[in-house]
Amino acid sequence: MDRNDQQAIGNLFEKLANVERQTPEPLSGNDRQRAGGGFLAGAAQTAMGVAGGVLLGNAIAGMFGGSEAQATEPAASLPDEAAADPAGDAGSDGGGDFGDIEF
Repeated sequence: MDRNDQQAIGNLFEKLANVERQTPEPLSGNDRQRAGGGFLAGAAQTAMGVAGGVLLGNAIAGMFGGSEAQATEPAASLPDEAAADPAGDAGSDGGGDFGDIEF
């Protein structure tokens, strides 16, 4: 390292030592109240945002589609056809455990 490099490095550190640290202006009364809040304040804001989004989404979905109960009419019961259709109760569990089916 030559003399010019040493002098440049010395001047750099001298300038850094002479620079005063700048402090931010003190907060006014309104700014002090807004600053901070911590973890629970952030969590509460997030929870309110999520709840508001869900409510808004449900309201929009209600405007476009409504509920299924309002959109469809109840089916008329036909007891004669239900008795004639052996697979009419295919969704229910008769408890037979497929005993009547041969493999």
